[in-house]
Amino acid sequence: MKQPPIRHLLDAPRDDWYVVEEQIVFAWNELGYVTIPDGYVTDGCSVPKPLWGIFPPMGAFLVPGLIHDYLYESKEIEVEKGEKRYVYRFTRKDADAYFLKLLHLYSPKTRRRNYIRYLVVRAFGKAYWKKAKLVNLSNYQRAFP
Repeated sequence: MKQPPIRHLLDAPRDDWYVVEEQIVFAWNELGYVTIPDGYVTDGCSVPKPLWGIFPPMGAFLVPGLIHDYLYESKEIEVEKGEKRYVYRFTRKDADAYFLKLLHLYSPKTRRRNYIRYLVVRAFGKAYWKKAKLVNLSNYQRAFP
């Protein structure tokens, strides 16, 4: 999967929010394909700014972070396999395991740091899992290229 085009989101409550400009289709393990719609709002890999030098939120980590955020916020996904479509509800552990798999796929040379990212979401992700929800894009403006 290539890096999706994103743009900075104007007037958002945080300065690290971005809008995905094209839908993203990805394979959900062996179950089939999932689509993240264009207009989805993400912060890439959620990393505190003081740690960006060691754990950058963008670049090779954008797609894993974006998909992980989407899984946390949606709690279920519509999976398409052939002509069949069905809804798959998953656990936080499923989302975190897929995050680690994507980290290794997109940044295979940083396996230790990938595993640290995974351990951090396992240790601290529970609170976000409980409160996470999709952002309503109509409340904000998209930035210009």
